[in-house]
Amino acid sequence: MALCEALADRHNWRSRRGGRLDVYRAANLILRSALAGRNGLSVAFLPPAPEQEQQQQ
Repeated sequence: MALCEALADRHNWRSRRGGRLDVYRAANLILRSALAGRNGLSVAFLPPAPEQEQQQQ
């Protein structure tokens, strides 16, 4: 959440109601940048764990 708040503060994104930082807009930018591979931001996932073989009867 701190990352989203910092990004929203940097871009001066505020919600219309209350004037709070718009963290949802910042999170959206982070996700879209990661999926597009922009701004040196990349997404990586761990490979799935090997499944245990179940007992065959």
